[in-house]
Amino acid sequence: MSSQSIVLAYIQSCTSGKLALSDCGPIWQMLVIVTFLLIAIAALVVLRLRVPSQDAKA
Repeated sequence: MSSQSIVLAYIQSCTSGKLALSDCGPIWQMLVIVTFLLIAIAALVVLRLRVPSQDAKA
């Protein structure tokens, strides 16, 4: 088995309920980190679109 297959099998086991919730800690941590990263990127995009550029005022 390749390392990618092992990771995918681990994720499938966690999402299907074959593993205990405590055994799936790294998956949940990764999902929380990715979620916060996406929220931060979306907030930066919104702020960038709302603030008028300095060149437009000149």
